[in-house]
Amino acid sequence: RGDELWQTSLRGNQAAELFLSSNGIYLASGSYTAHGKLRSFTQVFDKNGKQIGIFDETFRFADISDEGRIAMSTRNSVQLRQIGQPTSLFVWKTDSREEIVTGIRIVDSFIACSVEQVNVENGIPTYNNPSLILLDGQAKLRSSKQLRGWSPKPATLSAEEQQITLTAAPRKTSIDINELK
Repeated sequence: RGDELWQTSLRGNQAAELFLSSNGIYLASGSYTAHGKLRSFTQVFDKNGKQIGIFDETFRFADISDEGRIAMSTRNSVQLRQIGQPTSLFVWKTDSREEIVTGIRIVDSFIACSVEQVNVENGIPTYNNPSLILLDGQAKLRSSKQLRGWSPKPATLSAEEQQITLTAAPRKTSIDINELK
């Protein structure tokens, strides 16, 4: 059991997703309130619990760079923002409602996303034809690769140095970001 470092109230009255940056400096917390009209929020806190960013939407997946760039995904879009600059917003959207973002990573100056078609039959999801999408710092498409087939689980993103890999076992594909610079 660890020691409590800080505690705070969220803007919404219902908690959603939490994301801790890999360096442990930032915590993004999604929340929402459903009094009448549904409203959602993302609050970003530093390691001391000080709120350093707030956005009027929540996220499904997120990643935060050491420089304070936050990439957040909703069901069908990716948003790139700079913490502390509320007007900084770049958005990329999937091609259709059936394609959903199932993962996100910031690697160097790029945002890597996994995007899949999800079908649900009898309450059981299948993930079809996953794509590795690579966006630049303004959320513009730089590269994409698709794997054909389906899986009972979403594909996973990984990054090692400058290589971004999408795996939907036993299939995988990669993009070397050095080739895009």
